[in-house]
Amino acid sequence: MRIQASQKRVDELEAEVAVLKNTPERLDLDLLTQRVLRLEVAASSAAVDPVTGSPVVQTTSPAKST
Repeated sequence: MRIQASQKRVDELEAEVAVLKNTPERLDLDLLTQRVLRLEVAASSAAVDPVTGSPVVQTTSPAKST
């Protein structure tokens, strides 16, 4: 039973790979979309430069005395 299920999954994956080989621009778009999503998550959870992906050091101005 497990061999049949594994073979079915392999067949499904081979079919997906064949589709991607025929439409590589879709693969590029999917990879770029995933990258953008990761950057958005990182930027919203921490101060991260969306271009470089490196942490942004936030500086604060000195407190003004009155």
